[in-house]
Amino acid sequence: MADNEDRPQQSGFELVAFRTATDSPGRQERYSGAPAPSRSWRQHPRTGARMSQSHPCTKCPNGNSPVDRWLGCVGSCCRQTAVFTGTACRGYTRHDATSLPWLHRARLPRSFTVMRLILFAICASFLLGTNVRLGAQTIFVVDGKDPLATPTGPIFESISAAAANSGAQPGDVIRVKGMTSIGQPPLSLGYSENHYFSSGHAGESFPIRVPAGVTVEADSTTPPVYVYSTNSGLVEPLFRMLEPASGQTRTSTLRGLFLTGGPYGVKLDSVNDGSILQLVLDGITTSWCQVGVHVFAKNRAYVGLTATNCKIRDLQPIFGSETGTPALRTAVTGFFLDATEETAPNPGRVGALFQDLSVTGNFIGTAQLDSSSVIYAVAKGLTQEHSGLLSGMFVPPEPIANVHVIVSGGTLRGRQSLSPDTQGWNYGIRFESYETFGGGVLPDYVASANVKLTGTVVQNFRKYGVHGKLGFNARGKLTLNGGTVIEGTASSSGGEGTGVYLEANGHYMQLSGDGAIIRNNGQDGIHLFDLGTKPGNIIYPVGLYTGLTSCQIYGNGGNGITFQTSAVNNTAIVGGAWAYRAVINTKQLLYAPTSEHPQGLGFVDSCTIHNNGKKGVLFKLFGSSGTAGQENAGAVRFVNTFFWNNVEEAIFAELNEWSMLLAPFVHCTIAGNGDAVNSQVNMSFANPSQVYFQWSEVDPGGTTLYAYTKFFDSILERKSSGDPNFGSSVLSSKLVFDNGIPPYSPSLLYAAGLRTNASERLAKFSLDAYATSEPAPFEGPIMWTGLDPGRFYLNSQASAYDPHFDKTPAYLGGMSIPEAEYDIVGTNRPALSTNERDKGGQQAD
Repeated sequence: MADNEDRPQQSGFELVAFRTATDSPGRQERYSGAPAPSRSWRQHPRTGARMSQSHPCTKCPNGNSPVDRWLGCVGSCCRQTAVFTGTACRGYTRHDATSLPWLHRARLPRSFTVMRLILFAICASFLLGTNVRLGAQTIFVVDGKDPLATPTGPIFESISAAAANSGAQPGDVIRVKGMTSIGQPPLSLGYSENHYFSSGHAGESFPIRVPAGVTVEADSTTPPVYVYSTNSGLVEPLFRMLEPASGQTRTSTLRGLFLTGGPYGVKLDSVNDGSILQLVLDGITTSWCQVGVHVFAKNRAYVGLTATNCKIRDLQPIFGSETGTPALRTAVTGFFLDATEETAPNPGRVGALFQDLSVTGNFIGTAQLDSSSVIYAVAKGLTQEHSGLLSGMFVPPEPIANVHVIVSGGTLRGRQSLSPDTQGWNYGIRFESYETFGGGVLPDYVASANVKLTGTVVQNFRKYGVHGKLGFNARGKLTLNGGTVIEGTASSSGGEGTGVYLEANGHYMQLSGDGAIIRNNGQDGIHLFDLGTKPGNIIYPVGLYTGLTSCQIYGNGGNGITFQTSAVNNTAIVGGAWAYRAVINTKQLLYAPTSEHPQGLGFVDSCTIHNNGKKGVLFKLFGSSGTAGQENAGAVRFVNTFFWNNVEEAIFAELNEWSMLLAPFVHCTIAGNGDAVNSQVNMSFANPSQVYFQWSEVDPGGTTLYAYTKFFDSILERKSSGDPNFGSSVLSSKLVFDNGIPPYSPSLLYAAGLRTNASERLAKFSLDAYATSEPAPFEGPIMWTGLDPGRFYLNSQASAYDPHFDKTPAYLGGMSIPEAEYDIVGTNRPALSTNERDKGGQQAD
């Protein structure tokens, strides 16, 4: 399934990593997302680079400007004689070869003689104690121990003085030397209000105000650079990053610094109309800061945060007394990302890329702060994303308040170990989006929060590994890509300790996973909860949509996956999403109009759900009112999925007369579950005469379609062949087996796999089912506690194969590779003509 959030014409932001002049011409990387406003693109006539034409530059002789008011320069000079380097132009709008000389290779000195002169100038400037300027760049040196340092240079006594220097310009570097005490052993010294030097000048003045476009970095040849405040009453951040002016683009960098004990380590408030700040944090460590990094954007400002090899720690070195003792604060949030729209149409947008983020420590006191989170991202908006909504017309989407987080690699560890329970962070990653002033009266999305994890370990948090929550008129998305592991979430305080918890309240949340592992959490592996109450007249999806492929969910203390709707509303849908036809406001599920957000039946495809402490999958669907259970729904299909050795049932549904379950199981294996409750599949309900399983609608050709919660081409096997698969509640209802509507009958269940008592065989299934005396379909012995689904080999001697075994009901529709064509181990399904039948584990020879 395509990640539609990344499509250029629809997403609300973009992170662009521009390469340096030493890289190949014309190359740039897009991590994710895309510019919010609609635009057209053209190629640079010489380099082939993409350039925006949405805001033509009047000073460009060719009329082809790469400057965009939302993203800044996405190309370079538009003259054909210039060589594109892919370097951002920092907001300049002149596009001649003299205005941005550092962008063009043709203007760089190539002569060896020139290079020797530059090298000589650098050495001479350091020997003479002066600041160094290379072309447009100046390097300012900060040495807090130098007795000859003065407040204004040439060597600065404090970072504050260097940053406040009127000569600091975009592109300049403030290089800070680390300090240690004179005694033995030498102890670390920090840049605080009290510097260790003999000149008697003042130390740091917080906040340290860093001009937009300036770099502050640690001198790599010296001891570590620590920055902290000794003032326990300080309310200002250690570093305040200043934003560009309206319409300007800048890149500011902090590199290699250790920030300890501030109310904020780094704070950026970006409020200027159309300003763009790329904030780069490279090798930054925060420790005992209340908030490590806080980024805030509004008024059409955009902040792109790139954090590479950053760390959050609760450790500190032993500091020498000369610079004072850090005023330590209990950690509340590691990174706080806030995109807000206070007045329409002026949304703020934040994009963050975390590469190899590391969180390690015991974090004493953090556990007592209910919402303590390593990453907290929130979007609050007002502007409707789609104009012309009620008329059913398609209009390109408008920018909305948007926060988009990408986490690549790294380990987020909530605490060092699971004991004592009083330590550690409560949330790994928490994201929210909602309407700024509430109310829920707008029939459209006004804010969006999106989180994507790839190859990241989220481990040992107290409440939730990842938690997402929506208010009215908002949308959100969680993507769990390959290599992502969410594990060890647990607490002794009951009801907590879920790996992934997503909550939707009247609008659209999407869970997308491919190759992720959710394991060994104290409660559920995944818990999806839709509170319901859709807004009226909307033509865009509503619900909590699930799309999982090749994921492993095992070893959790509770259920593998819980699908839940509210007990007080009757319009919730979990697992899938309602879609609506324009104008007539008809609710749809199986056949839905095209949208940038998936809808209809969700899916769990080629996954393994096993060895969980309770149920493999629980549907908990309760409505308070409705018509024949058509309102409060669970709607998700399971394809190629294996359930084994879950302590309670593999599948269990709790329903009442106002709920509806649509959950077909296609090409699935359900084996060795439910010994604690003597069944693998069961349900509870308030009124068995209700029709819980049916959803009908008319397809575009006028045919009435029916879908059922049934088992198509699936195998069921208990650990003991004499035990039944189905609980009495299932067998006494019409939930799973209904012979009344052709052409689908119980024969589509793989016959040898259906284990049922002889007395129930003829009463419920006629000759389409086999009694418990028949041989089991899988060869034994089977080690049920194992993790590999390849242990399940079909026993070709057990009984005859059903001739319809590999036929998937056509009306389920929309099944894409690998849902129908591949089994769980990635092997092509054998054709019907070969007379072989595949069950997704290993085909019997």
